[in-house]
Amino acid sequence: MKKHWFQIVLGMVTGFAATLAFYYQVSENRYIQYKLEDKVIENSYRAEKLQMELEKFLNKKIAEAPQKLEGASLNEKFSKLESKITAIEQQTIGLRQAINPSKPEEILTIARLTDEVNLIRKDISNLDNKLSNQQKGFQESVLREIKSSSDSTTLILIVIVPLVLNFLYTVWKDIKAEKK
Repeated sequence: MKKHWFQIVLGMVTGFAATLAFYYQVSENRYIQYKLEDKVIENSYRAEKLQMELEKFLNKKIAEAPQKLEGASLNEKFSKLESKITAIEQQTIGLRQAINPSKPEEILTIARLTDEVNLIRKDISNLDNKLSNQQKGFQESVLREIKSSSDSTTLILIVIVPLVLNFLYTVWKDIKAEKK
């Protein structure tokens, strides 16, 4: 009778421990969400900081360059590049309208200019795509790591609680046997 009573109590304690582990897992998800939001904010702050450092570094390198780009910032250079692209496109359109079809050299020159403008645009869009893909990959890896650590912690808790209870039962049983 005493064994059955003890097994019932042990079962109730194990059930209570499993319930606590489940509650811990559920509440930990909220904590992980808050922590993830903090990490996203921190990562955006670090990204802005790195971007500022990169701009400083690029401005320093531009200042050291032998060309006359000393006072221009990176954003001004991009806007100048875009204005040059639009100017070249307008010039090619004007040249196409004014060109004499009997001169194949001029047609070939205009075609080359158009190809170069398209290549520059393609390079700029590829750079933007690469940066956004890297940011997405970083966020996904952070989420995977957080989920993995959360799952492993829960599994460890679920395994350890019954082992500890079994150990305590064994010790209690040995102490009780020694008293008799």
